[in-house]
This record gives sequence, structure tokens and C-alpha cells, in this order.
Amino acid sequence: MSTPELEPQLSPPWYTLRNQIAATIGNDPSVRVSELDRSQQPYLVKITCPGLPQAQATASIMKLLHDGGSWALKVQVSDQGGQPVSPVVPQSAEQLAGFVRTAFANNPLFVDVHTRPLTMGGRLAVFPIFSKAVVQFPNDDIGDWYFNFNEVAAKSFGNILEGAPGGIILSVSTDK
Repeated sequence: MSTPELEPQLSPPWYTLRNQIAATIGNDPSVRVSELDRSQQPYLVKITCPGLPQAQATASIMKLLHDGGSWALKVQVSDQGGQPVSPVVPQSAEQLAGFVRTAFANNPLFVDVHTRPLTMGGRLAVFPIFSKAVVQFPNDDIGDWYFNFNEVAAKSFGNILEGAPGGIILSVSTDK
């Protein structure tokens, strides 16, 4: 067997993160994810949603700043007119679940969202359910024959979503 005609190298983590955002949030055909803007620090990725409700819901569940130590990446969510939107802090698990439904309504990787306590008598947590799928994109991964990034969809969403918006746990899961 021959090897791919590529020079082995590693993609910087900010490129991997941008590509994860594009392969997950950008899997919705109506959502646009920009290329990485490295002209500023933190680096910038823009997400454009087709309407204000989806843009606000997306901004409310996304991790909007990723701190990599020596680098940072900011995520800016805008409506169809290009106006940046601010996140809304959810006041309940039901409101957070509604944000998840609105943000991912047209995303083929999204299956459903449920709420339940993590422990008996505990506060409600929100569980977005994603399909049994692999997020894959070229990424100079020298551990993969084709140099691809490969990860279960739910885990990729977990990397880019806020872990506890408004203090409410958001725990990504894979469909059965």
C-alpha cells in the first residue's frame, strides 16, 4: 500500500477548533461559519444564523471564548443581517432546552433534548442528544492514515458548547 503524498505536520489547535465549529454548528445548511480571522487576538470565527431567535439561542449555548493559553479564539454569533447578538442567560433547564431546540432545529446531527436531574433530588440538567455520527475533516492528524480529525459528534459538540450556561449543566449525549 502506498502512503498519502502529504508532508506530516500538525494543524494548530485554533484551526481544529474552527473546523469543529464548522462541522457541527455549520452542519445546519442555513448556518454559515466564517473562515478563521487571524488578523486579531483573540482569533475570530463568525457564525451567521438565518434569524434572530436561532442566533440568540446559538449564542446562549456556545462557548464564546476558547482560551488555549498562548492563544484564544472568540466566537461571534450574528443574525442574517450581520448584527452580532448577545447570549441570553437561561433561567431554567426548560429555557436552556428551548435554546438547544431552537439552535439545532435544522441541524441533521441533532436528535432531541431532554431534562432530568443528574442525581436524586438534584437540579435539572439538560441533555442534547446527537446522532451516532463521526465528525471528520482534514486536519494533518499524523495518527490517521488520511490525516483526518475523527470524533464522535456529541464529543465535538461538547467541545464547543458552554458546559453550564446560567449554571445549568449542559451534558451532550449520543443517540442509542
